[in-house]
Amino acid sequence: MRRVALAAGLTEVQCVVALGILTMSAVRARDGLPLTQMRLVSQRSNDYRRLAAAVELVDRMESGVVGTDDAVLELDWIEALGAPYRPLAITFATAVSSTAAVVLFGGSAVDAAVTLGIGLAVDPVVQRLERSALPEFFRALIGPLLATLLAIVLVAAGMPIDGGLIVTAAILRFLPGSALVAGMRDLIDRSILSGTARLAEAMLLGSAVAVGTALGIRIGAALGGPTLTVGVLRVNTEDAVLQVLAAAVACAAFGMSLGVDKRRLVSVGLLGGGAWLVSLTGTQLGWDVLIPVVAAAVVVGLVGQALALRARMPSVVWTVPAILSLLPGLTIVRGILELGTIGGVLTVIAAIGIGFALGAGVAFGSILVTVARQAGEVAQTVVLPVLGEVRPGRAAAVLTRTTRGRRGRGGRAPRGDGGGPPAAAG
Repeated sequence: MRRVALAAGLTEVQCVVALGILTMSAVRARDGLPLTQMRLVSQRSNDYRRLAAAVELVDRMESGVVGTDDAVLELDWIEALGAPYRPLAITFATAVSSTAAVVLFGGSAVDAAVTLGIGLAVDPVVQRLERSALPEFFRALIGPLLATLLAIVLVAAGMPIDGGLIVTAAILRFLPGSALVAGMRDLIDRSILSGTARLAEAMLLGSAVAVGTALGIRIGAALGGPTLTVGVLRVNTEDAVLQVLAAAVACAAFGMSLGVDKRRLVSVGLLGGGAWLVSLTGTQLGWDVLIPVVAAAVVVGLVGQALALRARMPSVVWTVPAILSLLPGLTIVRGILELGTIGGVLTVIAAIGIGFALGAGVAFGSILVTVARQAGEVAQTVVLPVLGEVRPGRAAAVLTRTTRGRRGRGGRAPRGDGGGPPAAAG
């Protein structure tokens, strides 16, 4: 919002994103007229294809290639874009993501097959709910509720499966990783209102997932069905290669369900597998619970932001699906199930702490890459020319190298004391 406003000639831009409310205040540069507008977002969905196209449009506006009037027309075209994958493909990708998560957590082949079936059965209902006017809290609640009830029915039917493990893998896709990462990034950027609102959203949706799962377990027990044990994982370091591969598949398939372009899915999977490997290594070294998660999150933020800068795309294309296996939703579910006890309350607090640490780690890694890039640009455009002036013998070479670098990025040579008139824009 800030970048678009500045590219359109506005000044003193202030923006706030608070759940379903977008607010912006600015001043029109040509006459000093103050402008304020607010938009209410009644319905939202995750579509990283449109998001990437919108970011590309903003880049073109900043570079002057697209004017404000043309940008409005292009935005209409972006809004009309269809989904990058068919609904059946998204359903299959979602089911595969949960299936890979079961393998990651030590499930058997039968557990994986049953999880695939539950995902194929539940996802069409979830997709239909996402197109409805139902509040997001209830949409996040119903999916885990249905998956839990199906698992209870299959366990009651005598199938040799770990129902709790299947539910554990099935609810991962519903956890609010995007809101968590965005909220921590906004807080670090000192956007207090936006950051607080997004973290509140993450806690609200995470609670909906936990309540839906807990409600399904309570309903099953009340009807005489088995009581599932959710969140007790059999993760060990003996099958590290299989776990990393499963994490990669789970993250890549989840990215596909979010609309990530197929050309990026391999890098998303590699980043998700690498993040799990970092976390697994930290656990094997005996680190505290938070440290492996933070270390993996920082790696995700670093690599995700580097890939985003290279591809000129938003970093969430990589970071949100790559942290799927690290999300603390399982701890939240255990806390909700035991909420009447002190241990349950402490478990919920621990889950919130892990979530905040995960979001902060991703944001920190992303900021490190951004700061390093800005420092490199300052060194190339300011420090090197100064050093060239201090060392007359090397001045020509330094200025020539700097000029070439800046012409390659921006399409124009710098204005300076190079001995001639400034070059025209390319």
